[in-house]
Amino acid sequence: MKKPIGYLLGIAIVSSLLVPTAAEAKRYNPNHGPTHKVSGYTKKNGTQVKSYDRTKANHTKRDNLYID
Repeated sequence: MKKPIGYLLGIAIVSSLLVPTAAEAKRYNPNHGPTHKVSGYTKKNGTQVKSYDRTKANHTKRDNLYID
């Protein structure tokens, strides 16, 4: 059974909106400030969070590990 072209076109458009574009993805910042290790922990809902590195908190986003 053939699907109407409008139906298939609609699915293609909706699918393309669900995929993040390069402009929306966070990028690694090679000029980040000093980092420190954050230990892994368990959230109240039972989700396990692995340890990770992060930069010291401050008033700017320019020196974060990942930037928008």
